[in-house]
Amino acid sequence: MDEKEEVVLVTGGTGLVGTAVQSIVNSDKNQFKGLKFVFVNSKDADLSDLTQTRSLFERTKPDYVIHLAALVAGFYKNLTNHLKFLRTNLFINDNVLRMSHEFKVKKCISCLSTCTFPEKTKYPMDETMVHLGPPHDSIYGYSYAKRMVDILNKAYENFYKYNTSGDQSHTLFTSVIPTNIYGPNDNFNFEDSHVIPGLIHKAYNAMKDAKDRGLKRNAFSFIEYRFYEQKIIFELLC
Repeated sequence: MDEKEEVVLVTGGTGLVGTAVQSIVNSDKNQFKGLKFVFVNSKDADLSDLTQTRSLFERTKPDYVIHLAALVAGFYKNLTNHLKFLRTNLFINDNVLRMSHEFKVKKCISCLSTCTFPEKTKYPMDETMVHLGPPHDSIYGYSYAKRMVDILNKAYENFYKYNTSGDQSHTLFTSVIPTNIYGPNDNFNFEDSHVIPGLIHKAYNAMKDAKDRGLKRNAFSFIEYRFYEQKIIFELLC
């Protein structure tokens, strides 16, 4: 009899990072033998709502969670909606980690962001520097919500240390911090996009305009780098 597959729940599964993870999983099924990946998005559950989040965990019964879901946008929307990005992402992160704890998930890997780092920092940066000063003022709502994932990870570890009466079967909470990323399935909307997708959209429009006017164009090629997504998979398999 085949062993029961362990379920890996991937929140934000149809976003930029989620689809890259899905591509990696589909490219080498043997590496992930015994694991069943479930990729979900906001149509499956509003993760800022605790009841819907609990219902998702009840349906999927995950053994592992890769938490990529977030309310994200570009510079302008962040600048004018700090409260929305702070509260919504606080709710999303707290609900997903809380359910991972309640359903005794083996490991929960969350995605942070480079914007969590202080505006004034030293280079090169590493994860020990996240809380050493305020983030850039233009994105502080989203940034502080992301920083709180690290605090939640440490708080759950503290809870298990002092409140489990010797029970060692608890969830391992960890996170990874990417550099600025872009790629397939990114958001290229001028108002909502990040820097690189916005520049790509502008370059595309310029190239289209040049073609329409019969101007000479240079050619560029895109190479897909997957270091960050592979880091997430590495964290899962370790």
